[in-house]
Amino acid sequence: MNCCRSLFVAPFLVLLMVMGCTGRSHQVANPVLGPVPPRIPIAQTEQEADPSQPSIRSQNSGVQMASFSDESLPLEMTDIIAEVNGEPILAHMVLDRYSREIQQLKQQSKPAKVREYQISKIEKDLPALIDQTIMVDALKQTMKPEQLKSIEDQLDKYFEQEVQDLMKKTNTGSPTELEGVLQSQGLSLVTLRQQFGDRQLAGQYMRGKLDFEPTVSHDELTERYQQNIDEYTQKPEVKWQQIDFEYQKHGGVEQAEAAAAQLLREIQAGQISFDDAAHDRSDSPLADQGGHRDWTNPENLVDTDLQQVLNQLEIQAISAPISSKNACLLVMVTGRREARTIPFHEIQTELKATMSQEKKQARGQAIINDLKSNAVIHTVLDQPASGG
Repeated sequence: MNCCRSLFVAPFLVLLMVMGCTGRSHQVANPVLGPVPPRIPIAQTEQEADPSQPSIRSQNSGVQMASFSDESLPLEMTDIIAEVNGEPILAHMVLDRYSREIQQLKQQSKPAKVREYQISKIEKDLPALIDQTIMVDALKQTMKPEQLKSIEDQLDKYFEQEVQDLMKKTNTGSPTELEGVLQSQGLSLVTLRQQFGDRQLAGQYMRGKLDFEPTVSHDELTERYQQNIDEYTQKPEVKWQQIDFEYQKHGGVEQAEAAAAQLLREIQAGQISFDDAAHDRSDSPLADQGGHRDWTNPENLVDTDLQQVLNQLEIQAISAPISSKNACLLVMVTGRREARTIPFHEIQTELKATMSQEKKQARGQAIINDLKSNAVIHTVLDQPASGG
């Protein structure tokens, strides 16, 4: 169940369209995710930490900094796997979504393997969570407590609607029942609410920074078009019907070729149509569909003899028997598309939208990089493994 789909937001918390909820758009790979920021080893952070400025959340009972000191044991969900400007990121914030897999692994594998799996997921997902945490922290620094409380109250209201939607999707009759379903998947309403709020706040921060629509000049468009002209060039394609005479079923190559030649004579004499023969006389797995093959660039075919025939054969013309690897073939071309380059005017609108998104992505990346350059970030990944 995807509990992190796009959610309802207030007008003042409209998400930047390139942010997304989870995953990536097919147009733009998440523009606010950048390379992992410079890290400071945990040992060094302990030396540099200002005891007069402790992190409130990091002092919570039962919460401790994860370590490679005993990598034979799995991480606990309350372990701190990173700190961003003193704000802790707990293991569950990354690993909750993998709870089912982790539980299965605990039953089947040694503890060290479980930890190895956990670390691999942290390496994959932690950079995005760090970026989000940085943006949330930056936004909160610009707000007065009463402003932040007002926004959190609004988010509570919109999250209530999300809870109702999840109850319908899971066929649960109350938040309590929904909580039970979520906990079976390693989630909870509290966790989802925190993730929901952080996503919206991060989106609001980025939206405030990207309060412009990038311009893409005509010269930029034409230059990109020329640079990528191959992408807009359609290769020649052909579609055809095919009748197969498998060597194995006909007792060998010569017998299969003879059967193909005999059928060709019957078709030419009008005794049977190619279409009927493709349904009734073919050994092809596509016989039920009349041996129809979809649009294909002949250059992509491994069989060079078939490739040559398809390039030369007129539409509705039938080939002589073609000896292939496992069968003798008869083919009839049913359609042909010539090579064509899509004109600039047909691709201009789509290209402009793509380039505009790329500019937003670049701007978002610069914003994240600037935040990272002024952030203090420590992660469990900075620590050298014991004995290594």
